Amino acid sequence: RKIETNSSKVPHISVLKRDVNRPKLILDIYTLESTDKRLVDLFNELKKLSVAKYPTCICACMRVFLDISVRLYIEEKGWENEIAKCINNSFQDATLHKRLAYIKDKLPKCEEKTIIERLLNSSNEYSLDVLNGYVHSSTSSLHLDTMECVFCGHSGSGIAECSFNKRCGITKYYT
Repeated sequence: RKIETNSSKVPHISVLKRDVNRPKLILDIYTLESTDKRLVDLFNELKKLSVAKYPTCICACMRVFLDISVRLYIEEKGWENEIAKCINNSFQDATLHKRLAYIKDKLPKCEEKTIIERLLNSSNEYSLDVLNGYVHSSTSSLHLDTMECVFCGHSGSGIAECSFNKRCGITKYYT
């Protein structure tokens, strides 16, 4: 699984990539390669959504995108049984929070571990709890134009700038 860019498709791409008011979350120059059809479909649908018109939908979709990506990473590493033992339940019953906590404990100090720590820190304004709110709560509100990305710390339309590195199955959305 990886995300690639072909910036020759859009000559003014460097301006668009950093524009917090750009019309789409993911620019058309990016493609995602994965054997998981749902992940690719979600990625391609996120490329079509207007950030201004559908901020709630985008946040909920990012939460689902994260969930699928983390599951695929765990399956690629073969950690399903270990996680099931840790939670005394089946792997399918492990919440995203527990899956991320397991990955965090397995990783040495690195960028990925820092990203996961940001997601798991409930005092972080844009933690996994906030993204979960879009899926499970009727009161969550998030403004993509002012947020700091929990993945990369970028301010502005941070969720559009988030990144995992290749070991997590997804490369940076920006170059």
